[in-house]
Parts: sequence; C-alpha cells; structure tokens
Amino acid sequence: MELRTRWTRKAYNDFEGIVEYLSLELGKKSASEFCKKVFDATELLSQFPMSGIEYNEERQIRSLRISRNTRLFYRVKTDSVTILKLLDTRRSPGKINF
Repeated sequence: MELRTRWTRKAYNDFEGIVEYLSLELGKKSASEFCKKVFDATELLSQFPMSGIEYNEERQIRSLRISRNTRLFYRVKTDSVTILKLLDTRRSPGKINF
C-alpha cells in the first residue's frame, strides 16, 4: 500500500533554501538534479517507508540520504510519511532541530 507523503512547513522551507543555494552556487542544472533526487526519495518512502535508517527511536524519526551532502528526516504514520527536515550538511552540520 502506498502511503501519502506530507511535508512540514519547516521541511518545505529547507527544500526551498537548498534549491536556491544550489541554483546560485552551482547552477540551475544542479538545483534541478537535486529536485529530482528529492522527488525520487519521496516516491521511494511512500512505497517503502522503512527504507531509511533509524535516527531517533524515541521520537520515531528516520533518515534517508538524498545526496552526499543532504539528508531527509521523516516520520512514518499509519497512512502517511511526514517529511520533517532536509539537511544540507555543507551549510548546517550542527545540532538538528525538528
């Protein structure tokens, strides 16, 4: 059964920020490739929600590597996968706030 994919506002803002950064620093092609990777990852999670690694068992947060420098954090519910955060480790490698 395919689960719905939902995004928190924070995750969407993270996504927009990374796309803008990539577009300005590396060009539109890199930004477009990143968007495709995120889309593919969300499709994967909707079909195989446990494919990421467990990040925080207590808070039921999982993590999936999108690219060498980007991780997607999410939570699985009965009928949906909620994208909590996208982290670009080049820009913000410190403490992760959800």
